[in-house]
Amino acid sequence: MIEIDPATLDGPASHRMLTGLFVPRPIAFVGTVSEDGVPNCAPFSFANGVSSRPPILMVAITPRRDGSPKDTLRNARRTGEFTVNIVDEALLERMHQASAPLPPDQSEFEATGLTLRPSIRIQAPGIAESPATMECRVRQIIDVEGTSASMILGDVVLYRLRDDLLEGDRVRTDRLHAVGRLGPDTYSLVDRIITLPPIR
Repeated sequence: MIEIDPATLDGPASHRMLTGLFVPRPIAFVGTVSEDGVPNCAPFSFANGVSSRPPILMVAITPRRDGSPKDTLRNARRTGEFTVNIVDEALLERMHQASAPLPPDQSEFEATGLTLRPSIRIQAPGIAESPATMECRVRQIIDVEGTSASMILGDVVLYRLRDDLLEGDRVRTDRLHAVGRLGPDTYSLVDRIITLPPIR
């Protein structure tokens, strides 16, 4: 076994180590709207569920390379709303394109050809090409001490799923074909599912 003290790694190496080992990571393709009404969408792979009752999601966001806040964080702070859109194989390439840094007055929807889907309970937009969207209201934003990261906790106020994805109260993960994040520019597709006997 190789042993590595995280304190000996510089920033890029530290990032590569964690993101290379902690895989696959869910991708939160987040939709927000700016104070000028510009719709924004951007993917984040430091994201996961926090609680199921009530349903709460977490998305962690670090600043741009120049130290300025990303549009998603700024918009979520201002509006208190965001959507989390699931990425499937059909959406993968345009999601990847949406990670490019754009100025705040330019919409990733227009830049990538994605279709804005108006939300029902909030103003933040969903992504029509996504098989499932969660409409969220910000519960809390935590600026993580000693880091440049901010963690958004959001309450899911509405689930919107493609018709074939729900069977009873269970999501048909085998039909979702969700994509996970691996390392830089690399992804994995959930196309093999292993089911084990339940633990009693």
